[in-house]
Amino acid sequence: MTRLERAELLRGRLDALALVKALELGAQLDMSQEDVAAARLLAIGSAPVPEIPEGGDWAPGLLAVSGRRAVYGGRGYDALVSHMTQADWTPEAAPALWKAVRGEAEPWRQPQGAHDAYMRGDTVTHLGLLWESTADNNTWEPGVYGWKVV
Repeated sequence: MTRLERAELLRGRLDALALVKALELGAQLDMSQEDVAAARLLAIGSAPVPEIPEGGDWAPGLLAVSGRRAVYGGRGYDALVSHMTQADWTPEAAPALWKAVRGEAEPWRQPQGAHDAYMRGDTVTHLGLLWESTADNNTWEPGVYGWKVV
């Protein structure tokens, strides 16, 4: 790879990081859609960075927008923060970036923190039983605290 090719690749990565920061600041400052679009153009010039559309398939090299849902391995995940996806930051491998969308009666998994804790009414299977969380932000194992058999 030539120096020029490396420089262009680095410029693309820096532009993408600037876009992510502009989008994060836009959400914090309650910017209008027009302002966010203008910040996006300032951050990346005229070359758009491809985004994961709502409900679209996750892939490396795309912009994941905070709050937007993506599908990975047949399961839905909500982006917790805006970021550029990369091969080693899959939704399963990066719980700080993604929250799994819980469906009906999935097997219980130990939450890693507040970002993926169970909420009141969530249902899971565990030890051959169906459980319902009776508390918000529940990180306890079913049968210990905060769950009832349904």
